[in-house]
Amino acid sequence: MAPTGSPESPSVIENELELTPQSQIQLSAANRCALNQPIPAIVYAADSLQILEANPAALELYGYDAEHIRSLRMIDLFQAEPRNVPALIDDLQKPVNAIGPVLQRHPQEQ
Repeated sequence: MAPTGSPESPSVIENELELTPQSQIQLSAANRCALNQPIPAIVYAADSLQILEANPAALELYGYDAEHIRSLRMIDLFQAEPRNVPALIDDLQKPVNAIGPVLQRHPQEQ
């Protein structure tokens, strides 16, 4: 987790994105659990699919910096073609999901 007051700290992210109280709670819980592990982890708002935060492993996997990945929606990380967009969005909006296999996109492929 980034130090308090750094560009990547949760309080700065929450202020920049003007998160709802529910999203703030979700982001805080995710920072404590998911973002401090070595496997790629992304926190996003289920209603809009807006990416709220990503850990360093996810940034490396997708090839984005923290600011850029937060400007994307989860759906932007997947290949445009063979995906079933409505079904994928429905799955991403569930509280618990297991998605795959789904082709993912690297920033050089856009």
